[in-house]
Amino acid sequence: MAQIPKSLTITLVVGDEEVTFQFRPPTNPELNHFLESRFDIGRHGKVKGRALQARIDFFDLLLIGVDNLNDGDDPITPAHVDRIPMNWKNDVIFRCFEDNEVDVKN
Repeated sequence: MAQIPKSLTITLVVGDEEVTFQFRPPTNPELNHFLESRFDIGRHGKVKGRALQARIDFFDLLLIGVDNLNDGDDPITPAHVDRIPMNWKNDVIFRCFEDNEVDVKN
């Protein structure tokens, strides 16, 4: 029987090193808010993309652990989420929450 995971572990390769991030699973309202916040519909139906900021906010919201990452001499923890490069956050969230496939059998 499949179970909903209690956490999600993502490994990012940085040069010759691996950085591991642990995330809690989002609630349905959190996931819906994230998906909705990627785009704003403005006047006359113009779409304004804000996916980068939405992904950064979602990363920051769900992060519960960081392994093998430091800032000079200090290890990075979820309390130091602002020190994690935003392009890393963007890539991780995109690959794990937007660019994933579900195998559906009929």
